[in-house]
Amino acid sequence: NVMYGLAKDQYATGNFDNSRKTVTEALKLNPNHYQLRILSAKLAIESAQLELAERELVEARRIAPRDPEADYLSGVVYQRWQRPDKALEYYTSACEKNPGELAYLLARGEMLVAAGRQEEALRLLQDKVVYFEHSAIIRDAVGQLLVQFKRYGEAADMLRTASILATDDPTIQEHLALALFLAERYNEAI
Repeated sequence: NVMYGLAKDQYATGNFDNSRKTVTEALKLNPNHYQLRILSAKLAIESAQLELAERELVEARRIAPRDPEADYLSGVVYQRWQRPDKALEYYTSACEKNPGELAYLLARGEMLVAAGRQEEALRLLQDKVVYFEHSAIIRDAVGQLLVQFKRYGEAADMLRTASILATDDPTIQEHLALALFLAERYNEAI
């Protein structure tokens, strides 16, 4: 556990080489340490060793099958392998195991869009907007999907709320201005 703490700190500060060494040594002492397997997978993803990452994640799921992080990270791996169908499976599993994690939900929505299932993505995200009431990111994603469906007025309203929650985010401001323009609310867009 001490070595895991050290490796985690090394990872957090960007010292990936030393973190890898510490993780490797710690896994020799305890090969069934779930967090070490997850950290090893993250290090492998950082260094584009996706096969190693997936092997570590398979092992992590064997050790702790109910934990969602291994599923989420496998989604990242499969997304990088450009296998959106498999990535969606893993993101969906992560969401089901931890519905309160916004990153899992957004990744699932992104993969639904990549699979051409925008309506399903919109419903999924809209259903969770109230749950994540203080999140500008989910409102931005919903607003952008509403723009795709040419529901400009609704998009502008959603993006206005997002811009209030994240007043310093220029990307959300840009999305809001575009939605207002498309909704023909030119004075507000200006």
